[in-house]
Amino acid sequence: MMIETPLSVLIGTWHGIGRGDFPTIDSFLFRETFSVRQETGRPFLVYTQDTDILAEDGSPIRKSHWEHGQLSVLESGIARLVCFQGDGRAETLTGNMIFASDVSGGMRIEFASEWVGNDERVVSSTRTWTIVGDTFHYVMGMATTRVAQPTRHIEGTLTRKTHG
Repeated sequence: MMIETPLSVLIGTWHGIGRGDFPTIDSFLFRETFSVRQETGRPFLVYTQDTDILAEDGSPIRKSHWEHGQLSVLESGIARLVCFQGDGRAETLTGNMIFASDVSGGMRIEFASEWVGNDERVVSSTRTWTIVGDTFHYVMGMATTRVAQPTRHIEGTLTRKTHG
C-alpha cells in the first residue's frame, strides 16, 4: 500500500547534468542519477544519488559523489531530509514546501541544515529543489570553515526518465 505525501511528486528516476564550483576548488561538470522510491506502507521516501565528474566535452572522468537518504514530512508540514554521503558526512536538513501557484504548478522545497556530522570542514548547507512536471532543478550551497558565507556549490537540472 502506497501512502501519498506531498513529496510523492519526487518518485521516479531522474537523470541530468550540472555544474559545480566553490571558492576553494576548480569548477567541474557532472552527470547525475537521482532515484526516489517509497517503501510499501511507509510514510517516507528513500533516495539514492550517484554523480560522475565529466570532462568539458561530456565524457566521463571518474565517479564523484554518492548519497543515500530519507525524505519525510513532519506533522508540522515541514519536509525533512536525512542523508549519508560517500565521504562519511551525514546531515539532517529541514525545509518549507512551497506549492503550485508560487512555482508554475509544481513545488519548491527550501532546505537548511540542522545538523552536519563527520565533516569538520562543513559548517552548514542549503538545498533548494524545484520540481515542475518531469523537471527537477536544484541548487546546493554551503558554508565551510574556509568560506564563512553560504555560497552556491552545485546546481543541476534533471529529467524524470521513469515514474516509480
